Amino acid sequence: MTGADVALKIGFAGSSLYHEYKVYTSIAGSMGTSTVLWYGKEDVYEVIVLEYLGNPIEDLIDKEKDEEKFDSGKAFLYASQMVCP
Repeated sequence: MTGADVALKIGFAGSSLYHEYKVYTSIAGSMGTSTVLWYGKEDVYEVIVLEYLGNPIEDLIDKEKDEEKFDSGKAFLYASQMVCP
């Protein structure tokens, strides 16, 4: 997987990342979930390296005047792609 895009989740040791890692591994192979490529501890941090699936849905939120305004129309357009029939 050389040169592939990945997503990193980093937290202090003792955070909930280990629990999140266990959840990701228990749902591995489910449609729309990232594959865990690596989990470990580095110094005082816990790290999860995940397959990068694309931008988060948060990127669909239009920010106007420091308030978040969610465009529900865009969300419904993507919903059918996120849910397995």
